[in-house]
Amino acid sequence: MGEGVAGMIGELIVTALMKRVVQGVIIDSGIRDVAQIRDLCFRIWTKEVFSQGTTRSKGGWVNVPTVCRGVTVDPGDLIMADDDGVVVVKKDDL
Repeated sequence: MGEGVAGMIGELIVTALMKRVVQGVIIDSGIRDVAQIRDLCFRIWTKEVFSQGTTRSKGGWVNVPTVCRGVTVDPGDLIMADDDGVVVVKKDDL
C-alpha cells in the first residue's frame, strides 16, 4: 500500500476478529481507536495511526498471497511477531 490516509482497522473490527478467535493482526497501513484496542488486549502491528476511518468500497480476500512492507506472504507461511518486529517463515522452509 502507499501512504495511508485512514485507519483501516478500529475497535469494531477488532471486536469482530476477537469473536472469531483471531489472535492478532499485522497490517501495512494505519489503524484507529488505539486506546480501545489496547484495552481489549488485542495484539496489532501497524505502521501508522489515524483518527479517520475508511469507506467500505469493496471487500477483501482470504487465503491469497499478499505483500506487507515489501515481503510476500503466502497462505501457509508462519508469521512470528513480538515487540521487536515481525518475521515471515516461508511454508517450504518449515
